[in-house]
Amino acid sequence: MALGRPEKTIDWEKVDRLLESQNKGTEIASHFNITKETFYHRVKEKYGVDFSTYSTNFYSKGKSNLRTRQYQKAMEGNVQMLLKLGEVYLGQGEKKSTEGTFFYDRDPTIRQSEGNTSSTQVSVSPIPGSSVESTEVGN
Repeated sequence: MALGRPEKTIDWEKVDRLLESQNKGTEIASHFNITKETFYHRVKEKYGVDFSTYSTNFYSKGKSNLRTRQYQKAMEGNVQMLLKLGEVYLGQGEKKSTEGTFFYDRDPTIRQSEGNTSSTQVSVSPIPGSSVESTEVGN
């Protein structure tokens, strides 16, 4: 007869739901008042694979379900979701302000302004959509 504490019951359907909702192993273990090591050992004992292997499909399924639900909400006319998915998948959204910041092309051309020896004209390739074309730098 083995001595020690009685084995705690793990609701494996609850584990699967928690994994789908992106809970980590340590978080799931706390639901059953066991250590993460005990939980990982019990996964290996029950399924014959380590926790990482076991959890991968549930994490993927949860993300896919969330993405599908977001898409459904957008298609139902949810404006916020349409905007968010447009940003994420289509690169749409507000442009970040570049005021006071210059983004130089790999090979900017620096040339002296004609008739003005106290400043230098710097020609750069601006960020697409930016109105910045050049700037003057004082000597």
